[in-house]
Amino acid sequence: MPDRVTGLALALREGTRTLHGRAERSGIVREIVLGRVYEDAYVLYLRNLLPVYQEMEHILKSQRGLPLISTVARPPIYRAAAIEADLEALRGSAWSSLPVLRSSERYAECIAKSVRNGAARLLAHAYVR
Repeated sequence: MPDRVTGLALALREGTRTLHGRAERSGIVREIVLGRVYEDAYVLYLRNLLPVYQEMEHILKSQRGLPLISTVARPPIYRAAAIEADLEALRGSAWSSLPVLRSSERYAECIAKSVRNGAARLLAHAYVR
């Protein structure tokens, strides 16, 4: 199994290198990388990532018995709790009243549906996050 996992990780990394580079040079991610993001924008960014990470981690946990998923369903890579802690530190309990964009909700729904189409699609979402 390690050879299969290593091969898949390498293929994903190489296959998405251009897109990752493009993402790092655009929008709020660019501002974060350059250290120029305003705190309010960063808080909203985190708030809108949270439902995506929560859904991803919920499904990874529920599907961890699948061989392909077991390679990535590991608590050290889960980020939802850390995002919540950051939101709490930056905005206190008021963070939960911040808006969640419909696009974030749709992405979380897409992740929830992905497992119905096979573990490979769920793995793809896990890698992208």
